[in-house]
Amino acid sequence: FVVTELVRGGNLESLLKSKDDGSNEYANICCKLSDRQLLNIALQVALGMQHLEERKCIHRDLAARNVFIDSNKVAKVGDFGLARNISDDGLYIKTSCVRPYPSIKSPLSLVSRLSTGYQMPRPHQCSEELYTLMSSCWNENPLMRPSFNDIVHQLEYFSREVKRTYIIIMEDEITSRVDLK
Repeated sequence: FVVTELVRGGNLESLLKSKDDGSNEYANICCKLSDRQLLNIALQVALGMQHLEERKCIHRDLAARNVFIDSNKVAKVGDFGLARNISDDGLYIKTSCVRPYPSIKSPLSLVSRLSTGYQMPRPHQCSEELYTLMSSCWNENPLMRPSFNDIVHQLEYFSREVKRTYIIIMEDEITSRVDLK
């Protein structure tokens, strides 16, 4: 038996897909979660994966549907049904039951596009710096991809920058309000 925490907030996929009208199509997530909240969730997931990486464990199915969000918006990596320890020779097989590029319908089209270096486009609400980090995670050569330790450090830096930018904006707004009086 495996006993796990009850996480009442559901999974990240449901949170990102949910609309106010109850439909299950992807909504405009920038309106549902702030940039700060999205970055915080990404950092929490990266910290969880860093913990696994340090213990030589590979999750093998990290996806929004396997990240659970509690009522305090704390992200928890779950569903270890495919998780494996890395053997001494470091070999493992990655499997997945979902299509990674849902907008590309044909498997042949996907293979063709990926073979020419295609990557998903940058979401409009995503900074260039964050997209660069995302792109590095998609590197064809696994040895060239960042470790979760590297990802955590980058996301922590982005988080500090978002906070600093927010404080500067707030200071500007306060100054502007004072000037108006």
